[in-house]
Amino acid sequence: MERPDPSQSGGLRRRAFITSAATTALAANQLTGTAITYRTLIQGVAPASTVSAAGLATGAVAPDSMITIFGTNLATGTASAGSLPLPATLASTTATIQDSSGNQQPLQFFYVSPGQINAAIPPGLSSGAAVITISSEGAVVAQSDVTLASVAPTLFTANQNGQGVPIGLVVTAQGNGSLVTSYASTFQGNAVGSYAPVPIQLGGAGTETVLELYGTGIRGAASLSNVTVTIGTVNAPVQYAGPADPSQFVALDQVNVSLPQSLAGAGQVNLTLRVNGVAAPPVTLDF
Repeated sequence: MERPDPSQSGGLRRRAFITSAATTALAANQLTGTAITYRTLIQGVAPASTVSAAGLATGAVAPDSMITIFGTNLATGTASAGSLPLPATLASTTATIQDSSGNQQPLQFFYVSPGQINAAIPPGLSSGAAVITISSEGAVVAQSDVTLASVAPTLFTANQNGQGVPIGLVVTAQGNGSLVTSYASTFQGNAVGSYAPVPIQLGGAGTETVLELYGTGIRGAASLSNVTVTIGTVNAPVQYAGPADPSQFVALDQVNVSLPQSLAGAGQVNLTLRVNGVAAPPVTLDF
């Protein structure tokens, strides 16, 4: 199963789900509970902290991926991007990233506020040490040291903390020739912090069940064979790993995984995604 074509049957539903996933993951209040106030000035510029917008993972981030920056006085107000292409200026705030080769590019903004920025790192940057410089109303207000790597896989989770059940969609195609396809969410609950896995029902013989997951830092995989998914002790075939409809989303990645019948009745198990040998933080599913 390749990345869904929105023009195909069920495509609009998948697009709506991905939109909901992206909106949830990049909501204005995402990650604020883990934000740290940085007040120590270094040569007059306050340091900021940069993490993956999906898994809250510290460490390397990838070009063409989503990040969240925490700091103080990053913007004079609060603003969100309303459409594509994403802006390089919001609420009089701009930001650039300079890679190890000296290449400097602007960040694209999803959201800015005084304490938090959600942004996309541009593609085409070199791996290694890099620095993000944030300016507000023309004055530099913060800098963040980051490490760029070709991949830095993380998955969006329903509770927005990089743990527990992932934001995902279970797509089941009946094998009786009826061409009936059903869709189910991977999670259930009433609010962020209370979401739990929905038990995934695998069909009978001849039925194909595919799990669609959403993350970032994945598209730099050397090839599809360099992307693996382990669910419990089962190696699940990966059918697609790459951008999630780039005409609709920026830096959002999608992974389609075929779910083997052997997972039926497995209960709650961890799913681990590896890209070019780099493991994403594990997430939890229920069968």
